Amino acid sequence: MNVYKKFFRLKDSRIRKRPLAVFCNHTSFDFSAGEYFIRALAKEAQLKKVFVPEHGFFAELQDQVPVEKTDQYNILSPGTRFVSLYNGKAGKDKKPPGY
Repeated sequence: MNVYKKFFRLKDSRIRKRPLAVFCNHTSFDFSAGEYFIRALAKEAQLKKVFVPEHGFFAELQDQVPVEKTDQYNILSPGTRFVSLYNGKAGKDKKPPGY
């Protein structure tokens, strides 16, 4: 049994009925299932947002450059909003845009 099926079997069924947001990157791949956690989560629950790190989901982006386009990630989880945690501004405010 893959990791994600175990996760959903063990967790309360209410998790499937609530909107979810997660922070993850390319290391969230389950080799036994052959898919990323966000894809499995989108199938089993209401995944609304995925927060991606400064360098993008696959660490493919340059350092200190904000993620302006996240359309390329929609193949992983269609209908899910991907939000960069890096806004490109110096200072104390590390909140994602719109928060």
